[in-house]
Amino acid sequence: MRFNCLICGKGGQGVITLNRTIGNILSLLGYKVISAETHGMAMRGGSVSTFLKCGEFKSAGFGYNQADYIISTDYEEYLNNKHYLKNDGYNIVNTDKNNKNNNGVFFDATKLSLKIFKSPKYANYFLLFIFFSLLGKIDLIDVKNILINQKLLDENKYTLILKELKDVI
Repeated sequence: MRFNCLICGKGGQGVITLNRTIGNILSLLGYKVISAETHGMAMRGGSVSTFLKCGEFKSAGFGYNQADYIISTDYEEYLNNKHYLKNDGYNIVNTDKNNKNNNGVFFDATKLSLKIFKSPKYANYFLLFIFFSLLGKIDLIDVKNILINQKLLDENKYTLILKELKDVI
């Protein structure tokens, strides 16, 4: 499996953690992964973007029109970074502008997290499971087991997240 993924958002939204979690899952499943971080202003609310590559690569960065996926925790940051996406790439964007089309899923993960867990901190797990679902080569049960083994998620939260995503993925 070989792909480029840009993960972006604002400082404090868990962009770097999301990058590390996805990279760690892929690595534990036996894939070669390399990643790098690009921080905007080093403060809460500043632009943050990370690059993640899966496959045989020698550096983590890539240029415009080379991302197979963009995962954005913030719609404004998606707009600032969408030039990285290939023409046939796929967007996964946390926004209140719900939409699903051939090039992406735009939905309000924060609202779902607040509704189900009374906290926004699980919003990125919705994005994570959509991403792995779109990859299509990794069983979501394997992803769940890794997250549970690392005590990042429990079975109940996984079940609730997948239940809410059944119409999205």
